[in-house]
Amino acid sequence: MIPDPDAKDRELTTVIDPEFMVQRCVDGRVGGTTLLMERGVPIRYFSFYKLFNWPGPFSPSGGGELKEDPQLDTLVDQVGRMENFHGLCSIDWLEERGTGKIYLIEFNPRYTPTTYVSGWAGSDFLPALSGMHQRTGPPVTPVRPSGHGGKIFQMFPESAFRAIDDRDVPLFIRSLGSAPWNDPGLFLAEIWRLVGHYVPASWKKMLPRTHRSRLI
Repeated sequence: MIPDPDAKDRELTTVIDPEFMVQRCVDGRVGGTTLLMERGVPIRYFSFYKLFNWPGPFSPSGGGELKEDPQLDTLVDQVGRMENFHGLCSIDWLEERGTGKIYLIEFNPRYTPTTYVSGWAGSDFLPALSGMHQRTGPPVTPVRPSGHGGKIFQMFPESAFRAIDDRDVPLFIRSLGSAPWNDPGLFLAEIWRLVGHYVPASWKKMLPRTHRSRLI
């Protein structure tokens, strides 16, 4: 560890292996961008600050504040060209406090839970995804997010878990408002997760194995 910038040159002279990487701790707000890419082209996406995680600091995001920034538009374009990914994915990033500069943390080449709020975030993935795979119409046109920055959303059921643990009734009501009501199958699966988390272990043992494995 290098304690301060003035000690950098002195400390680096003690490194035997000339191939090394220097990292700097950056203080700021963590966020994410949920994307739909077509062969490396981000055709739909939305970004957000992560407001809290449940049940711990490295757990899934429980809510977000939508963010629009030209830096993020550039970042998703760069990640697309680098990865040439096709499908649903996401990236995590950090906005440096004081400067507002955005740093890429990681790329997640998979579906992530925030995908289901894309319509609410003004970047509905479903029509674009259908167009990508069915090709019943013209090529899907990339759309930049616009006009939704600052909106707050809750992730269901993570925000509901936190509301129950904290006895926070208003948060629980808001979390129900963000549940995937338009997808009955997903909604019932998440309700099963929510109920199952608080079911006593002795009750779970009474359920058939196929049902028991779905409970947290």
